[in-house]
Amino acid sequence: MTARKDEEFHWAEEGRTLLADCKIFTVFNAHRISPQGQRADRYLLQAPDWAMVIPLVQSAGNDACLMVRQYRQGSGTVTMEFPAGMVDPGETPEAAVARELREETGYEAGKLTLLGAVNPNSAIMTNTQYIYLAENLVHRGGLSLDEHEDLEVEVVPLADVIRQMGRGAYDNGTMMMALGFFLQRQYL
Repeated sequence: MTARKDEEFHWAEEGRTLLADCKIFTVFNAHRISPQGQRADRYLLQAPDWAMVIPLVQSAGNDACLMVRQYRQGSGTVTMEFPAGMVDPGETPEAAVARELREETGYEAGKLTLLGAVNPNSAIMTNTQYIYLAENLVHRGGLSLDEHEDLEVEVVPLADVIRQMGRGAYDNGTMMMALGFFLQRQYL
């Protein structure tokens, strides 16, 4: 069996209809046509790029992560997450992750390393999530949270983060992606 070229899968866009502008994302109906001439409407969420950081610290002589504990409206649960947020217009992903780290934890990184970039859900989303590792952290003061943002910072041993990932308070899918990039760096 001969594999088809990528361009043989590509659906051309004939136009878009705006369905809703929801502040942090926009919903579009994309009118598309397949290489075989089939037409279909596809619904897309256009959102800003995201940046997430894994802040690595030492606690009791072992690697640990600064985590943020917060309530999430979508799941209706309290989660444990790496600091993260949207990349503002005109901002680089690295600047965004440095800003989010400072705002959500009060720490600045001496060293930021890009671990990877991924589309969080390529079936319906148009954005990219950038994942960074933060090392050599220095505490610079209190938190500077956005309106309606309520969180606590916790130091969690890295082994516990790995063990709990995908369960309970650690069930955030974008966290799994970030941890995957981190583990690739550590073991490959």
